[in-house]
Amino acid sequence: MTVVGPEAVLDGLHVLLPSLTLQMENQVRPALRRFAAAALEGVTDKDRRARASADFRRAFYVGFGTGVSAKLRERVAEVADEVRGSGAELVLLDRATLVREEFDPPQCSGLQVQAGVEAYSPA
Repeated sequence: MTVVGPEAVLDGLHVLLPSLTLQMENQVRPALRRFAAAALEGVTDKDRRARASADFRRAFYVGFGTGVSAKLRERVAEVADEVRGSGAELVLLDRATLVREEFDPPQCSGLQVQAGVEAYSPA
């Protein structure tokens, strides 16, 4: 996956993404233990346990990412409301325009524009 943006934003991502990964991994372990204790208590087949654990982990990651995404969207909307009518609003609008110009949605199926927030999701 390629992430495109202003250097300051990319620098922030270099800090944010490893931190989120660490938080996610620290939270999935106890959740997986609780899941295994409750849902896999009587399951003795190792392959079935491994599949169920992998499925749980995958679902946890999707849920975690969805939660982070929702929080980020909320915060972007809050910041947009805070700066409405100021010069900072122009900076936010300018970035959105630059992204749209660089990645024309009909040619780049991975770019999704949703509620004024650009997000890349691999197709």
